[in-house]
Amino acid sequence: MVTVLHLSGLKLAGTISRILGTFPSFSFFTSTRTSLLDHFLTKSVVSYNFSALNTSFIGINVVIPVNLSMCSGLEYIDSMGNDITGQIPEDLSILSRLEILNLGRNRLIGSIPISMASISSLRIVNLARNSLSGNSVRGDVPSSPYNISLTHFMIEANILSGPIPVEIGNTPPNLEVSTFLQVDANHLEGEIPESIGNLSVGLETLYMGGNLYFRRYTSLFVQSQQLEFAQSEQQYSIAELNGIEELVLSSNHLASGHDKSKVLRFLNLSFNNSEREVPRDGSL
Repeated sequence: MVTVLHLSGLKLAGTISRILGTFPSFSFFTSTRTSLLDHFLTKSVVSYNFSALNTSFIGINVVIPVNLSMCSGLEYIDSMGNDITGQIPEDLSILSRLEILNLGRNRLIGSIPISMASISSLRIVNLARNSLSGNSVRGDVPSSPYNISLTHFMIEANILSGPIPVEIGNTPPNLEVSTFLQVDANHLEGEIPESIGNLSVGLETLYMGGNLYFRRYTSLFVQSQQLEFAQSEQQYSIAELNGIEELVLSSNHLASGHDKSKVLRFLNLSFNNSEREVPRDGSL
């Protein structure tokens, strides 16, 4: 009785048999970095019993099948690095057990479904480009995903516009634990919300500059945007980010200063409009 099928690294080509979707016990399929498998994600091939589906970097060129949401046991979807087209289905929210959704480096269009916030089990979402010919997801950065316990939310290199949502730090659980939030290379503008200061538990690297900087720490990427500090009595609460050691805010339109931090070791404010004097005592 077939339950798991691994085809990774093989020089297969052609079409996956429709019989695959009829196996009652079949729950796990992986075929990464395999030669082109035409029409893999079709209605007849996808099994309703799938719990994990890994088809990254195999060159499939299809739309996400509507019946994928009927695989109620799916916990893991990784189809990164293909030529998947179309929009992200709204009914993916039916996948109540889904923990990982990786659709980065494809040719998706449309907006990020608000319904995604109803998947309470979701931990990792990757809709990023990561290449010169990646996703073209449009619209505002959705505020809804922040009320679930995401640990990784990657939406960089799309055509997202508008401000960074204040819900990022105001809506429980506030992306508090091991958070990796990446929104660089979009069309964002407006203020950096003060609510980012609430991300004080797990955030150690806050990056809003013009380069990619990957660390083992949790990070916020906002590359080459039109962002400004929020203006209020409290101003921007950098000092509340007690774990921050590296802060990059280059290539924005920042003019005001920041609060002093006791643990900050690296600060990059290049290519901004800041006129604040650099402290001589070394305190940031």
